[in-house]
Amino acid sequence: MNLLNYWKFIFLTLALLLNSLLCVVQVEAQEVDQEAVDLLTEVDSVLGNSSGMEFKAELMARMIGHDYHQVALFKIQKDPLKIYYRQYERNPIELLYDETVDKEKALINPAGFPYTNLHLSPYSALILKRQHHSIFEADPAFMLEQLFYMFEACKPDKCTISLTDTILRNKTYKKITYINTYYKLKDIKVNAPVSLLDFAREHHVNFYSIVLNNENLSVSSKLKKGDSVKVPSSYAKKIVIVLKAASRHIHSITVYDNEGVFEHYKYLWFKNNVVFSPHDFSPENPDYNF
Repeated sequence: MNLLNYWKFIFLTLALLLNSLLCVVQVEAQEVDQEAVDLLTEVDSVLGNSSGMEFKAELMARMIGHDYHQVALFKIQKDPLKIYYRQYERNPIELLYDETVDKEKALINPAGFPYTNLHLSPYSALILKRQHHSIFEADPAFMLEQLFYMFEACKPDKCTISLTDTILRNKTYKKITYINTYYKLKDIKVNAPVSLLDFAREHHVNFYSIVLNNENLSVSSKLKKGDSVKVPSSYAKKIVIVLKAASRHIHSITVYDNEGVFEHYKYLWFKNNVVFSPHDFSPENPDYNF
């Protein structure tokens, strides 16, 4: 073999190898485990058909400065919508929302200054100051909704979804992993004046993911026409949902972006199809501190 033919052979070999690698990547990118999709659909149906739920969860949210950790109790009645929320770490804030009393505002015990109950919008900056979500997004079905939206938007060749078994404290759980390898930040021009919260909803992303990537913005920001905003291409780069194998209850949800863990929710206990009494959403409840 002369030198020219030798280099031709090397070139063709490398080209074939590169093509094989690209085919492998493409096959991996198209990997969709239908069993994972079916299980998610089942869990989503159970949550969606629940008239009420009560749960206690450990929450972690990546914030500017330092991560925010909290343990909180939620009571959620869907129709009519009533929500009770209570924090246990640091400031023991309580919030009570009842759309039959006031659709626009919630009753809040700030557990500190000004040492009196407040009536505020659940979207107020004071409430969302150390949060990634409003109380209206506390139902774990909200996260499943984001995942289904991302899955529909990115298939068939930009994301993977898989189902595996995992062992936690000697117990078997089901782990669903969604990965979008095409996740990135985009510069988007604002078409019309809009609040940051509404802008985030319009683009199906978390409002705080926009705050993290735009130094001049906060949860209370109002965007003007022509503003350029860095926005993630989807809600998450990766989402891991761990389910209890038998009950199908959600054990934890972990959301990732390009920097790592963006938010994490671990459900310490979860009750579904709860029938609440009027007492559960009354400020006169002796177990509450309003």
